[in-house]
Amino acid sequence: MITPRLNDLVALLRETGIRADIDPRNLQPPCAWVAAKRIPDWTMCQPEITADIVLIAPDNGVPHALDALENMLTSVVDTLATEGHPISDVSLSDTVTLSGIGSPLPAFTIETTI
Repeated sequence: MITPRLNDLVALLRETGIRADIDPRNLQPPCAWVAAKRIPDWTMCQPEITADIVLIAPDNGVPHALDALENMLTSVVDTLATEGHPISDVSLSDTVTLSGIGSPLPAFTIETTI
């Protein structure tokens, strides 16, 4: 129930040209990490899942990171709106440390419902 829906979201992001995966070990920035966050109401037959789309930029300096993150953000927001996935929050001040990359990387996090 959870993994197939996350993989559908990954496929949607890949269609827009964004490298995306549910396994952060497979990511190479600029990219998007898709992760399940919570199920707000388990009583439904097909419960909605709140997921995070963590947009991650390489650490090439703030101006370059912001350009990469803003381009991905625009693309993801447009795609989610077209597909009917509501956005409940966007965090613009996150960092993520990926396996094999020692330092924290600049990130934006989009919370959506799938």
